[in-house]
Amino acid sequence: MSAASAAEPSWSWTAPGQAPAQAELAARAFASLDDVEQQLARLVLGLGADFGSAAAALGLDPSVANWRLGEGLRRVAQEAELEPGVLERGLSHWLRAGDSPPWPTLQRALPPTVCERLATRQAAPRGADALEPGPGGLGIGSLALVVLAAFVFLAYGILRDENPLWRGRALARQGEYAKARSAFTELGPAPEARAWTALCWLAEGEFERALALLRDSDAGAYLGNFRPMEERLAPVEHDPDSPALLPRGLVFVNRPRFVFKAASEGTLELRHADDPGAIRPLRWTIPDSAGADALVHWSYPESAGGLKTGTYVWTAPGGENHPAAFTVISREQARELQLAVQGKLGYEIPNTARIWLRAQFDLRQGLLQQAGDGYAQLVRLFPEQEYPRKRLADIARALGVDPAAFLR
Repeated sequence: MSAASAAEPSWSWTAPGQAPAQAELAARAFASLDDVEQQLARLVLGLGADFGSAAAALGLDPSVANWRLGEGLRRVAQEAELEPGVLERGLSHWLRAGDSPPWPTLQRALPPTVCERLATRQAAPRGADALEPGPGGLGIGSLALVVLAAFVFLAYGILRDENPLWRGRALARQGEYAKARSAFTELGPAPEARAWTALCWLAEGEFERALALLRDSDAGAYLGNFRPMEERLAPVEHDPDSPALLPRGLVFVNRPRFVFKAASEGTLELRHADDPGAIRPLRWTIPDSAGADALVHWSYPESAGGLKTGTYVWTAPGGENHPAAFTVISREQARELQLAVQGKLGYEIPNTARIWLRAQFDLRQGLLQQAGDGYAQLVRLFPEQEYPRKRLADIARALGVDPAAFLR
């Protein structure tokens, strides 16, 4: 195929009037595609082959070829913070340019067998396989209806079976994690496949195996703000003699749970630190807890109004001179964070993996206490595993509390 005989690309996204991506960005995006996705891009976006011809050339099912290129472009566009349609046209412009790279280079980049299959496919006469109606048989119109009906009933099943990502996700939803991992391996080293394999390991409490995959830069980057957060946590300023343990630092909810050391009957007092005169102090009498558990978990009363945005200082019974502080994030920020979580942590992700992913997200937002609550859940689910207990200890150390403050 030559430049003169190349057809117009088959677009997956329509983006009329949008400028193509810069050549440097297109080159980086192309390098981020895996081998199969690159060959599909060369065939479909560069040489202008239709998906049927591209699939035949690569020995793929047409629906799988369409899906592989679409998923690859969507993934890379997300990483580059571009609209997929803009990236798609930018790649096509770059691939088809006369000098970057030239047409001979584009064709030489394809394996000879792929070029041969493509030439054979395109040399076949159009309609050569068409069926002629015979006496007493089905006419072409009837046959078309039969094929259409079969497609309507079977298309979903075909895609489900042929698309390894869909098949793997379906198996993960059913708790068939080993089979799901096997399906994801069909995608090769694609970052999405490695990330989903890790999620299946997380579902079974195999944290080290999951992290071994997610420490890979591409697989971890696929998760964005939900990737592993293993950097050292900055300590939160606190009074080491304060019996008021949690909340400390930045908090997501406006009706927090209070954790403090057991003491004789006393008062829990809460003041708004940003503007003490605007909101009068809140005080609650706490019954005698001496001689009971070492720590008391006390919930903010339902009868009291939710706390407003800002920083609060509170004291626990017996610690009137040793306060602790926490900051409630704004309602707008809380809504944005919740939408970000809901948009990524869908129902198809196993529950244990969702807990872990949310903990990484919270750590990146500075919500240490909420991340600690997530890890505490993992400790209870997998008490024999060292990893969640160790990470909980890291979070507790940054907050200046004993890990027992998160565990009841």
